[in-house]
Amino acid sequence: MPTTTLNILQTDGSTLYSAKISFNDGDNVQNILEKAANTAESTSIFTFGAQYYGTYQSSPLGYLVNMFNSIYDSPESHNYWDFSYNGSQATQGIDYVLPADDSTIAFQQQHYEEKLHEGTVLEHKHRHHLARY
Repeated sequence: MPTTTLNILQTDGSTLYSAKISFNDGDNVQNILEKAANTAESTSIFTFGAQYYGTYQSSPLGYLVNMFNSIYDSPESHNYWDFSYNGSQATQGIDYVLPADDSTIAFQQQHYEEKLHEGTVLEHKHRHHLARY
């Protein structure tokens, strides 16, 4: 059975959660997050939330994580959960990325900076929240 390493990091890079997760061929990152939540010893160890951002973009976003362990995206302070796959920033949401065996999935709270995050999923998240407030 294939496995992936799942790392959840805080803004300062400290580890909030880390585990090697077994998955089935065809599983997406959302399925892997669900498996992690279902195998954690308690919900105080691992919980997550996601928000649907649609498929109208040129690279459909789908679902993006907005919370881990009660730490939410914070549009007011420009901090958001950022998603990377094998060290590269993901270009689609968790329901579109199909991991390979021995891959690494990471999420880290990032402070949005326009020049640094231009054209990224994080920019889409930030602009979505700005339009709502």
